[in-house]
Amino acid sequence: MEYLVIGESVSGVAAAHALAAAGLSVVLLTTAGVTGSLRDAHSVAPTPLTDSPMPGAAFRDVSFAALVRTGRVRIDEELLDAEQLEIHVDKSLTLRSFQGREFIVSGAVFAPHGYPTVPIGLPSRAELSEYSWGGGVIFSATADPRDINSRHLVILGSGAYALEQAANAARKAGQVNVLLSCYRSSLEKTSPAARQLIGQVVPALPNVNVHFGCRYLRLHQDEAGRIDGVLFENSGGPRELRCELLFPADGPSPMWEFFGDVSQAKRAIESGGLYPVGLAAGVEYGDYPRMWRDGIRIANEILGDGTITAELDA
Repeated sequence: MEYLVIGESVSGVAAAHALAAAGLSVVLLTTAGVTGSLRDAHSVAPTPLTDSPMPGAAFRDVSFAALVRTGRVRIDEELLDAEQLEIHVDKSLTLRSFQGREFIVSGAVFAPHGYPTVPIGLPSRAELSEYSWGGGVIFSATADPRDINSRHLVILGSGAYALEQAANAARKAGQVNVLLSCYRSSLEKTSPAARQLIGQVVPALPNVNVHFGCRYLRLHQDEAGRIDGVLFENSGGPRELRCELLFPADGPSPMWEFFGDVSQAKRAIESGGLYPVGLAAGVEYGDYPRMWRDGIRIANEILGDGTITAELDA
């Protein structure tokens, strides 16, 4: 039977490549709309599949092509209805897609890139979704289908992910304001990616302003009910910013809700059929070298030895 890799991420690519190198058949389900997309990564550090840093979208294309060339990996965009996960006594799993396809696999690697969570104080994701499709809220700077050209965007978050999305959005948006709940000194300690973003990438973007130590107060709406302003405060006192689009970009989260009942995912992990990796295993978002190594780790765990590490580890 095949192994399933759920989610497109650096750790998922590493696990799929290592399992294929060991002679196993793998299906990589991108599920980007639920577990996040590599396209959101501003820059992915070099891996054994790539010689230099590259934008997430380019890394996605290069790595997916390398996986397909192995002849043992199939890329699929089928969206799983993971709430129908079945766990069998031999550790195999059955998962079904919303399109009615059934995947019976020896095991599944849960490898999300990460999906933004809503910062504390804001309305819930469900409430914010009511503003989507014309109401002024987006959940991705790269995958959201609406045009952000020349518009004023406010990104609310707490770390490197918010800065990464600001760098992505800066290519199209007119003005980008990033409201971070953390302070610069603490952010710089989180990861090499955070230090690069705050020290090199963002300062080179003239249309991006970063505000540290912010506390969100409330949203302002126009007469039509669209969000047109964000009120916040920091050391400079209360302030309102113009906002044509709001992007809540905290986190990101592995989105265990993908499995419906989180306890169901826990049972699958305990049974030995579901393997969390990368962000789902606690690796810091943006630490791509460590994410690659974690993908190799989980492949070795599946195989029960460490024979593939020397060949494929970063």
